[in-house]
Amino acid sequence: MAEGGEQIELKFRIYDGTDIGHGTYASSITIGTLKQRLVTEWPQDKTVLPKSVNDLKLIHAGKILENNRTLADSRITYGDLPGGLSPCM
Repeated sequence: MAEGGEQIELKFRIYDGTDIGHGTYASSITIGTLKQRLVTEWPQDKTVLPKSVNDLKLIHAGKILENNRTLADSRITYGDLPGGLSPCM
């Protein structure tokens, strides 16, 4: 999952407390690309399923992250996310 540049370890916690997408990501990856991966990896046995990146919002430190920004632009760094990022629908 890592793609060049500084690496950041992330996990994503969905609405029911399940963690998905745990891995190491490049700080240069965009929020939109992360959301696309989450749509692909979303557990199919859940009652709520995103169909596209527009169905998800990633929230960090109380702020909704913009699709066109990178992890570095969003000031997300290694060790910054003890609880992970929260995808909301």
